[in-house]
Amino acid sequence: MFSKAIAYRVYDEFDESEIEYQKNSDLIVCTEMPVDTWLTGYLLSFGAQVEIIEPKYLKGILAEQAQEIYKKINLDKRCQDIRVILMTITIQLYRNFNHN
Repeated sequence: MFSKAIAYRVYDEFDESEIEYQKNSDLIVCTEMPVDTWLTGYLLSFGAQVEIIEPKYLKGILAEQAQEIYKKINLDKRCQDIRVILMTITIQLYRNFNHN
């Protein structure tokens, strides 16, 4: 199910015969695609604007992929935090050195 916020993409990327309109304006797309890395990447490109209904196991695959992405982003944030700490220590050492 796709959020109405990205309806423009749904209209562009799926045949109208595959689209079912909901009362709340969200869209359900019924189509067949092989479950592979292309499909998971494609679905992840919709971000939080897509909800997988079937097949249920695909939800788990997407959740694992999203978790891996989160870990990488979180790792980058930790690296940035460490750089800030190191920069602060460097500045303090520089100030202490110049005052002595």
